[in-house]
Amino acid sequence: MCRWLAYSGSPVLIKELLLEPQHSLIDQSLHSRLGAETTNGDGFGIGWYGVGESPGVFHSVEPAWNDRNLRDLSAHIRSPLVFAHIRASSGSPVQLTNCHVSTLRHQHPDNPVLHQLSDESRVVVSEPLGDLAGAWNEVPESSYGVIQDGRDELRPFAPRPPS
Repeated sequence: MCRWLAYSGSPVLIKELLLEPQHSLIDQSLHSRLGAETTNGDGFGIGWYGVGESPGVFHSVEPAWNDRNLRDLSAHIRSPLVFAHIRASSGSPVQLTNCHVSTLRHQHPDNPVLHQLSDESRVVVSEPLGDLAGAWNEVPESSYGVIQDGRDELRPFAPRPPS
């Protein structure tokens, strides 16, 4: 199962999302706690918005935990909108074309990262980034989330075959 992360909120260094949490996306690529496979090493990609109208993109067929450029870039890129994907191949080739909160502040006053974020900041991940109580809500099977200003929503997902 692929690992992914989506973030929207106050600008943050990408390394604060991908590398620094206890069970970061990079850690998940080596030691997944959820899903069939514990290791995802079939490439990765990140996209972010900074200056300009188009997103920045970086991807590789190397394992994310082993890519020095990812570590270096993520320490220098600050963005309010980030998407990261760590690929677990399901049999397709490993190649470049296949690489794709105020309550918490109160509960965890000693966590400096939480004090840098706006109330509308969100990180959407495939499994928890750490053991921060109250920071992760599972999205049940056959549902999807709507991330929006104000209250986020979970809705049922029922695909229909084309007519």
